[in-house]
Amino acid sequence: MLDLVLVAVLVGLVPTYQLWRSLKRRGAPKALKLRSYLRTITMALLLIVPVLAVWIYRGRPWAALGLGLPLAGKIGLGVAVIGLAAMAPGMRGPMKAADSRVQAILDLLPATRTELAGFVIRNLLIGFSWEVLYRGYLLWALSLSLGTPLAVLVAAAAYGVAHGYKDAKQFTGSLASALAFTLAYVGTHSLWWLMVIHAGLPSLMLLAKPQAGPVASAQPKPA
Repeated sequence: MLDLVLVAVLVGLVPTYQLWRSLKRRGAPKALKLRSYLRTITMALLLIVPVLAVWIYRGRPWAALGLGLPLAGKIGLGVAVIGLAAMAPGMRGPMKAADSRVQAILDLLPATRTELAGFVIRNLLIGFSWEVLYRGYLLWALSLSLGTPLAVLVAAAAYGVAHGYKDAKQFTGSLASALAFTLAYVGTHSLWWLMVIHAGLPSLMLLAKPQAGPVASAQPKPA
């Protein structure tokens, strides 16, 4: 029963809320960065804590959640680390937002030390929680009744929609990347390397000097 409720929340409630919220705030003033970070952190904790609590209570193996130890998917983990390291030098120059997804990240770049702390915590938490929720747990739960192929499509669609809607290109990209990450997990049975990518990509933006959107400096710029 608890699993059914959690699946309903992840497949139905969260994507619907995120989609509604993204459409509602189109054209509205952007929320304060720190408030945005805290909202994301709070939502992630509200979702991941009950999922992990149920998992521990049921005595289920961590490997079934994609968290096997010793680390599974060592090749993928190595590729993720090397790939992020290779991308870092290219982030140090000026960056102009090429599409809505890049612009959305640039808009979130911190400008103060407090915002920086919130931004780092946010990235680490979403890197862990969203992978566990939508790749590890949801795919596991759906596969029991739907089978793996259909479970992959449902989990990927739910995760893609949960990114909200900014424009058609962003929405299509979210669905495509969600499907790619889900298939990558099915192929490796490990979330560790996907977490590194998920948390690392937005964190690399700290190295960027955007030409469009807020400037990622250590101190706020005077008006």
